[in-house]
Amino acid sequence: MALPGYLVIDQALLGITPLYNPPPEDHSVDIIAISGLGGHAFGSFKERNGDHMWLRDSLPYDLTRKDTTDPIARIMIYGYESSAASSNSFQNVEDLATSFHNSLLALVRTRVARPIIFIAHSLGGLIVKQAIITLSKSKNEDDLKLIKAVYGIVFFGVPHDGMDISSLIPMVGDGPNRFLIESISHINSQILSIQQREFHTALGEEGDSEIVCFYETEKSPTARKDKNGDWSMSGPKACLVTKSSATHCRPWETGPEHTCALETVSDVYPYGEFETREVCLKYLPHAYAVLKDESISSREGKVARAGLLHDVTGYFDYEGRWKEAEQYQIGAVKLRTEVLGEDHPDTLTSTGNLALIYWNQGRWQEAEELEVDVMAIRKRVLGEEHPDTLTSMGNLALTYLNQGRWQEAEELEVDVMAIRKRVLGEEHPDTLMSMANLAVTWKNNGRIEDALSLIRCCIVLRQKVLGTDHPDTTSSVARLTKWDNTNHSR
Repeated sequence: MALPGYLVIDQALLGITPLYNPPPEDHSVDIIAISGLGGHAFGSFKERNGDHMWLRDSLPYDLTRKDTTDPIARIMIYGYESSAASSNSFQNVEDLATSFHNSLLALVRTRVARPIIFIAHSLGGLIVKQAIITLSKSKNEDDLKLIKAVYGIVFFGVPHDGMDISSLIPMVGDGPNRFLIESISHINSQILSIQQREFHTALGEEGDSEIVCFYETEKSPTARKDKNGDWSMSGPKACLVTKSSATHCRPWETGPEHTCALETVSDVYPYGEFETREVCLKYLPHAYAVLKDESISSREGKVARAGLLHDVTGYFDYEGRWKEAEQYQIGAVKLRTEVLGEDHPDTLTSTGNLALIYWNQGRWQEAEELEVDVMAIRKRVLGEEHPDTLTSMGNLALTYLNQGRWQEAEELEVDVMAIRKRVLGEEHPDTLMSMANLAVTWKNNGRIEDALSLIRCCIVLRQKVLGTDHPDTTSSVARLTKWDNTNHSR
């Protein structure tokens, strides 16, 4: 006789539950959503009084391959005991994080571990942070693979600095979960202070991962007990998690509200140069992604887009990728001229940099035309001794130099170096740049001894100020070596 069979429906959806699985050949990323205090693993992300569940019904189709519309993300939710009223759980944040951590290990015990993105709401965000802190301290092979796979986190209303629990305490009473609720209070929570300090470096340095924080813009109903003793979210409206608490994450991500992807990347992407090249490279995929969207119409959006185009150009320029640099900088110039005007300092900076890109390609005439315009406007708007004006004069001098117009180049460079010494000081990097440029001009004018003396002085100061490995220092040393060899061969 066969035993009767039973179908068990897990309405709580505890642990990890897949919502969408792409075909194996398209599966490129794992996304795991975790709900907050008193939330439901599925219901917290579902339309109120409706059937639409955005993680299941929308998100997979927003994340597709570049060349097709095939979804690439596996979407999962994580459920845990999070009720505030009538709870029997003694678990604290660390206990909840341990269970979450154990559930995640299956993701890396496969042949290929995909990048992981967490979507966390409220208490769920604190659980994610605590789990990541634990992973960062572990030497276990699976834990190391897991934390390496973490690509980014989206925090929704997470109380990084605590929350107002005054409306929750009557609901929990003296229940076993009271300690958990008190531990996430905005008043003197030692647990959150320690967590915040340890989380800063748990995912590595700036550029190793991406975190976006969202905060609530409207007050929400608080808990109220009805005449039957049942609790419901029908009490007075309040903001339990402040904007500052919801957006206080890692040091380099504090300040901007991170509510707009374009503005976020524009804020964090540095201008490409020697000191920032590694961070630029890490953030480059993010920049590509947000710059694909050309539908931005607001003034703020256009300003952010232009700034990002300009900064990415700096990286391309540093890497010698002139065609890409030219394309991006032209876009920055057009946008900044449209939104800010041609006399705005940012517009002039982009225009001047476009001239340098032409210069690096040997397109002297195009570079000269832009440099003359920029120099004239800066003299009129900023004055002759402003650092930006001096930069324009120096750049124009270099263009003259490369066209063999030695006298015109020397006149400009002598003026620039004299003003920079007086205004910025002899050891300022811009002054040292002027010294190096003037030395080259003197060398080409036949003033060999003057050129050698000046470049030697420049090298000593650059080694002191910039260090021996800085590109400006090494280029000066290489130039002196070449000049000395030329003199000895005569």
